[in-house]
Amino acid sequence: MANDTSKLIIGSGELAVVLDLAAVPVDDAAYDAGVVLGNIVSLSPSDESETKEHMGMYKGVKVRDDIFITGLKKGFKLTCDEFDEIGFRAFYSAAAGVDATDTDYTKYIPLTGANTLRGYARMRIYDGRYNTNPVIEWRDFTCLIRMSSPPTFDGENYSSYELDVTLLSVVGTVTVKKDITTA
Repeated sequence: MANDTSKLIIGSGELAVVLDLAAVPVDDAAYDAGVVLGNIVSLSPSDESETKEHMGMYKGVKVRDDIFITGLKKGFKLTCDEFDEIGFRAFYSAAAGVDATDTDYTKYIPLTGANTLRGYARMRIYDGRYNTNPVIEWRDFTCLIRMSSPPTFDGENYSSYELDVTLLSVVGTVTVKKDITTA
């Protein structure tokens, strides 16, 4: 059976986070006004489990006979290749003020940022071949985001950075487009 190439997703994504909010955001405007991190170029699940092992004695030999999962930590790793002022400010620095003599730059105090972001999030994955509507959208979940590697600059490729996203609640809604080839 031949592969259906119209079902392949060639695209990108974004992760928008609304910080310090007590309830689920009412509409997309809250997410758009929050911290938007993107362009997601790689996404992979990262699940960790805590286990306890039970050991039994069988004919004088100690044998592991059962494993119990006592906790799960679900999340995902993202690689992004857009690093703008919002991302810099969120992870690395607090604003030092605006210099009225230099309107092209904003000054920051280095290494004073939050280092982690916590809030309600919306993740969208797009397929750039067909339309600008999201192919997959997951919204209204809470998470903790930490930059696991700083931006890389090598002079040959786009700069990129990695984020570790730990899910704090697995609520929310995931919407998947049935036919990605339509607008």
